[in-house]
Amino acid sequence: FFFNDTATTEIYTEQIVGSVRCVQETGALGVENENGDIKQKLQWAEQQRSQNKPTVPSTIGEEKKTNVFMRCDLESSQKKFQLNDPVETLKALRELKNKNGSLL
Repeated sequence: FFFNDTATTEIYTEQIVGSVRCVQETGALGVENENGDIKQKLQWAEQQRSQNKPTVPSTIGEEKKTNVFMRCDLESSQKKFQLNDPVETLKALRELKNKNGSLL
């Protein structure tokens, strides 16, 4: 899945499954402000909401492009925290989200 080490993968996967949120709920641009997929998803979500339409469900493929909790192995998510470790990045994301209620 993400790692060669089974224990790390299990911990990481368990935390991701509990952390999947809509892009507009997480403040994903606060982490990856140059991610065009996130910008596009936010525009789409705003349009959906303006028409009283749901913004879920999503696909795993789409979440891998827009959900920073599923992008901890990428430099684009790690650089906000000046980290280069996916597990530590996930931990930092979770701590920020818990503290502030969003990633902004």
